[in-house]
Amino acid sequence: MSGESKKEEFRKYLERSGVIDALTKVLVALYEEPEKPANALDFIKQYLGAPTSGDVETMKAEKDEMLAKTKELEKALAVRPSSSHQTSERGEHTGLSITLRCTGVPRNPATCGTHQGSQPKRI
Repeated sequence: MSGESKKEEFRKYLERSGVIDALTKVLVALYEEPEKPANALDFIKQYLGAPTSGDVETMKAEKDEMLAKTKELEKALAVRPSSSHQTSERGEHTGLSITLRCTGVPRNPATCGTHQGSQPKRI
């Protein structure tokens, strides 16, 4: 393949993939900008959707904040009293234990354990 045919094939590739169109649009936008930016490359990156250095710093700060919150929540879970958790015979966590208690007002005496003389229902 000759040098000219390689160049032509590459140009066709750029056209098919939309690169020529995107570059043309960003260069036109830069040309039409009333006040030319101090850093044309940053303008082009931002126009094409690349994160700016400020965006990256903000995302890093948010990530660090989320990691700290995750550690805080993991510590809080680790110090919770184990009596509020049910475990299987193998010690696996199966969920929270919830006890229903009657408030003293029998709305449905047929399902209220207190009014039937039985123990509170456990779910």
